[in-house]
Amino acid sequence: MKSIQTRQKSNDIVFTPQKIVDIMVADIDVNMTILDPCSGKGVFYNSFKNNEKYKCEIENGTDFFEFNTPVELIYGNPPYSILTKWLEHSFKTATKKIKYIIGMYSLTPVRIDLATKHGWSVSSLILTQVPTWFQRSYIITFEKKECNNMIEFSSINLGNRCLYCKCPCGGMKGENISHCKRKMSDEKCYY
Repeated sequence: MKSIQTRQKSNDIVFTPQKIVDIMVADIDVNMTILDPCSGKGVFYNSFKNNEKYKCEIENGTDFFEFNTPVELIYGNPPYSILTKWLEHSFKTATKKIKYIIGMYSLTPVRIDLATKHGWSVSSLILTQVPTWFQRSYIITFEKKECNNMIEFSSINLGNRCLYCKCPCGGMKGENISHCKRKMSDEKCYY
């Protein structure tokens, strides 16, 4: 894990499929202020339907760590190499709810304790496997609330099929099966 954090390019740019974003943003209250802290190509930001929305993207000159405007909601796919620091700034910036997709092994006791220290609780976990991503992921929801013992846990199995063309991908084998080789950064499917 240390080598991931110290290499020059930490592989923090991972594009989130629209299907995952649709699952994540389904519960947004359109009257609340919301931030996409690492907007990339804008898949989260463009899915927010509310009137007051913000975005940060370091490659476009807006650093999340310099964003200090309080918002009610933060939704996105944070960079894993600095996740603890990222979560801490999220806990200080949001006032009601934070929803991120993170690697399953990134949910650690230290990070849960950090949430508790800042008055946040995990209210929901959705376990999913995004085809072509390295590991299973959690869609994790933190909420600012009094009760620290309420967790809803569910899972979504997206299988080994491309989220876009529905053809098999990844480890599915077969002689007469067309396999999609699309990567998350590709614009189109190819076989």
